[in-house]
Amino acid sequence: MRVFGDGTHTRDYIFVDDVVEANILAMEQSVAGTFVLGTGLSTSTLELGKQLANIAGKPGGIQHLPFSLAEQPHSILNATAFIKRTGWRPRTQLRQGLQKTFSWYQDHAT
Repeated sequence: MRVFGDGTHTRDYIFVDDVVEANILAMEQSVAGTFVLGTGLSTSTLELGKQLANIAGKPGGIQHLPFSLAEQPHSILNATAFIKRTGWRPRTQLRQGLQKTFSWYQDHAT
């Protein structure tokens, strides 16, 4: 697995099903506007890689590549406006989402 930089940069990872649910809810409630969707939790790229490697049964083996200076080092999202408007909350924990994603790719690999 390739990790750019030392892996300490962070992102707010949200599972696709949670985003789909939010969009359906917005349509059902006729919510219009621009909103940010996220979990409000940050995860380092290195932690994400370790969790995915463990799910895949292949721990270790992380290759560090140069970090791009153009890349934002940390990102965390605030979905408060959408939550207040709709009552929506993301439900999928990171590990659960990674497991579902890994299983999907295993089932659909060609």
